[in-house]
Amino acid sequence: QFEIGNNSEKRESVLSKLNQIIGRKGRSISGEILKIDCPKKATEAFFGILRDFIEEHCSIRFPNKSLKYSVSIPACFGSNQRREYRLALEGAGIKVDDRFFIDEPNAAFLSWLADDSGQEKPKFQAGAGAKNVLIFDFGAGTCDLSILSVSSKGEMGLKLKNLALSRFSALGGDDLDREIARRFLFPLICERNKIEPDLIPPHVYREHFEPKLQALAERIKIRASNRINRENVSPEDRVLLQLYGPIEIEIPKKWYDRFTGQGVRTVIVPEELALSFGDFEEAIYRFIGGREPAPDPTGEPLRRFFRRLTGARPVSEQSILDLLENVVFKAGIKKQNVDYLLFIGGSSNLRYVQEAVIEFFDEAPEVIIPDDIQTHVSRGVALHSFLSHGLQENPLTEILAEDIYLLVKGGEQLVFKAGTEIPASIAVGSLYKTDRRQREVEFPFLAGSEKRVVARVSTKLPPSLSEDHEITLEAQ
Repeated sequence: QFEIGNNSEKRESVLSKLNQIIGRKGRSISGEILKIDCPKKATEAFFGILRDFIEEHCSIRFPNKSLKYSVSIPACFGSNQRREYRLALEGAGIKVDDRFFIDEPNAAFLSWLADDSGQEKPKFQAGAGAKNVLIFDFGAGTCDLSILSVSSKGEMGLKLKNLALSRFSALGGDDLDREIARRFLFPLICERNKIEPDLIPPHVYREHFEPKLQALAERIKIRASNRINRENVSPEDRVLLQLYGPIEIEIPKKWYDRFTGQGVRTVIVPEELALSFGDFEEAIYRFIGGREPAPDPTGEPLRRFFRRLTGARPVSEQSILDLLENVVFKAGIKKQNVDYLLFIGGSSNLRYVQEAVIEFFDEAPEVIIPDDIQTHVSRGVALHSFLSHGLQENPLTEILAEDIYLLVKGGEQLVFKAGTEIPASIAVGSLYKTDRRQREVEFPFLAGSEKRVVARVSTKLPPSLSEDHEITLEAQ
């Protein structure tokens, strides 16, 4: 739910747009608060409002001009996520052909390459041999890796080729914020308010505690990172966050009263929060994969709480080093064949992250850390739009991030291999009916090493088709 506000013109514009996007069969949406009940509606609503702002701005700056879009997308998105992303855009009235999508790390590389090309001695020059670049894009919500091959094209040009994209992982800088919040800030607040952490169910923590504590943890993370980059610190040194007044967290009566009989309780966040650099390093290494988390010092009740809270998120799915191994393997190269390592995204500013990524390589590649590490994705997608729409040149062809399989009798059949340039098409033959009475067939498509279902395609069969007739499926 979100507040629409009381003001006339803007409020009516927003309501009208939201009615258009998510209204059902003529039913209008009204009232001060709009409830969006699924992620797809939320995404469409966001894109719809964003489109209005874009079109309004462009109509003033560039009157009587047609508007065309290019879109960046997390490289780790699987086939089903990309499809849902595109459908959400279309639902908001933004039509984008597949060739105008660009993976975020590749967009960042385009932006950096444009800057580098203006230098007196650019790193990539025509006539030089092919070089492999690993782009490590660690932002707030995703950790995206891609490997590109950069080679000469003619006397002046460069050719860029996608070699591999990392697998999907729900890992981002906000995971580190959540880890600091629940592992260090939450016990401190429980102690100050004389609350047993084990009394708080995980869903109550996520709904009432996490949003406020995560925001505070992010501020602590930024302060700690900046200080680490400026000076040498010891594990005992602390980073302090001073609040301008207390923050209140209201505990819902329905569960607190059940345990204490005291009704609604307000939890107060202290005005000064502190985190040792040893604890900060421990939180980071939880995601780097460099070491196991240290035993929790606050007692068995809190350890049980953490096990309940984090049981659905295994460490193996949250390790940066796993993603590095995955993308190098899919590129079909060895670690020592990576010539350049480009860091992108705000969370790549963390020195511990940079050191862990560099140590992954047997022979360290040349490391590139741009000054404006957080702006290259947005600048790169703008450049991609100019090249693809304006000059009709596509600098990079997108590839599949994971293998795509067709589920058939007897197992899975590989249809598209990870790294296949898209759009792509293939014919799959030797498919037959399993029953003479069968009048419809369903083709389940699976993706990734875990073989998750990403699409189901159904079609009716002609009555004359027998078990001996071969069925050929053309997939794109």
